[in-house]
Amino acid sequence: MKEAKLGSRSSKENYLKSILQLEKKAGAVRSSDIADHMAVSRPSVSRAMTELQKDGLIRMEEDKSILLTKKGRHRANLVLDKYMFLRGLLQSAGIQEPVKTQEACNMEHAISDETFLALRDLLGTVIANCGLR
Repeated sequence: MKEAKLGSRSSKENYLKSILQLEKKAGAVRSSDIADHMAVSRPSVSRAMTELQKDGLIRMEEDKSILLTKKGRHRANLVLDKYMFLRGLLQSAGIQEPVKTQEACNMEHAISDETFLALRDLLGTVIANCGLR
């Protein structure tokens, strides 16, 4: 994954999403896990964790594990939900790897939370009305 400008919203969201994914997979999350998962340097992760901590999105424990705060978990879940929804939508449209994964990742940052929630609700209504559930 290409490293984004540290202060950008999409970069922060990618780090939060990665922390949540790693936490779900392995429990405890460390900087080295994030670096490996995102294919970025450890100094980049360190700078990002400092920013996320300043923003109140993560907490660093004494044992160096990284925990999402309530605010960080909410944001991470929303970003992951956007990604999974968009990836599924692209897959349903016949878009193949690696395009669907990369484009879903790009799109998750391009649409607002309000737009995502409206699209998700609309699609759910369309599916329910068509008897596809």
